[in-house]
Amino acid sequence: MKNTGVVFAILLTVTVSVHGQSNNKPLYEKFYQQGRKAHERSDCTAALDKYEQAIREYENAKIYDDGYTKTKEHLKQCAMQVAKNTIKKILKPANEQYQHALESDPQNREAQIGLASLALMQGDFGEADRIRRALLAAGAIAAAEVVAAQIAEYREKAAAAFQSQ
Repeated sequence: MKNTGVVFAILLTVTVSVHGQSNNKPLYEKFYQQGRKAHERSDCTAALDKYEQAIREYENAKIYDDGYTKTKEHLKQCAMQVAKNTIKKILKPANEQYQHALESDPQNREAQIGLASLALMQGDFGEADRIRRALLAAGAIAAAEVVAAQIAEYREKAAAAFQSQ
């Protein structure tokens, strides 16, 4: 009977410790999940913070598995979104001024070229090309060539940045 009590106590201890471990996720996993929830809410600023904390915890634990790679990828996505939002916010006044200038004078080539430049700064090659085609259709060949040169320059920079990764 004494052995039964000892065995029961050991089983109880093992059960409690295993149960406790399953409820205590590693910090890197907790931070990653918190980052995902923030990311799903489109709160990339909060997600960045949590992903960075998760990566630090992965690195402290010297764990470089698929979870680590996935966390780094999500961090990169959020960082890109924050950068795009910041650029858009910074460029908004210039965009509004160019739009106002075009309302006053729809043939304002400087404003059209400026809008194409702003589009390129935001990575919107399609919008810049639409402006280039509109300039060509309006017979503004020189302005269209300026925009075409800007598009080519930004494409080269984008390709170089992509290759350097």
